[in-house]
Amino acid sequence: MSRDIESLTHVQEKLGELYQKLQDSLNADTPIVVICGPAKCDDGLCDVCDQERKDECFYHERIVLKQCLRAENCLPVLFEEDFDLVIASLEETILLREDEVEKVIVIPASEGSAAELAQFTRDPKIRPKLVVLVPYQYHPWYSEKGSFLTSLYMEIMGVVGHIYPYDRTGDKHPKASEIVITLMRSYRLNKLASTM
Repeated sequence: MSRDIESLTHVQEKLGELYQKLQDSLNADTPIVVICGPAKCDDGLCDVCDQERKDECFYHERIVLKQCLRAENCLPVLFEEDFDLVIASLEETILLREDEVEKVIVIPASEGSAAELAQFTRDPKIRPKLVVLVPYQYHPWYSEKGSFLTSLYMEIMGVVGHIYPYDRTGDKHPKASEIVITLMRSYRLNKLASTM
């Protein structure tokens, strides 16, 4: 009987060592994740707005995602905050095509971010990196058919499949931050598994 306990203890210790090695490997992996979407508000109040307004602002949604990704040991980037781009449409595309950029999160909530999404969707090096987050009301399964954005979402779903409906309150669908954290944890574990 004591031999069984010793054997079990040995197995538990070995698994504990392997688990620690897995955690250390995950902590050493810091994927670069670019978050695209609407920029700051034009009225100049973005930095001083109240919580109610922040809850409605897609730019602040991107800031929350950046904070969540940083807490998950990722290197999140918001181009307009982190770089002084001159010809953004070209410079963003060039940077996103680099292998070091592992994921590109897009919240297409403005004309500019919808144009970015269309541009990125057609680029074969960027397309596989895309994670598209849309408020569930605008997701093709829940919205009116026929709009340009809905058809673009359908195109992405047909080719890549990365359109995730979210709910800002978390009542009907997960929040954007919950989706991103889950996806990045899974992505990093799968990446690690493929190297072992």
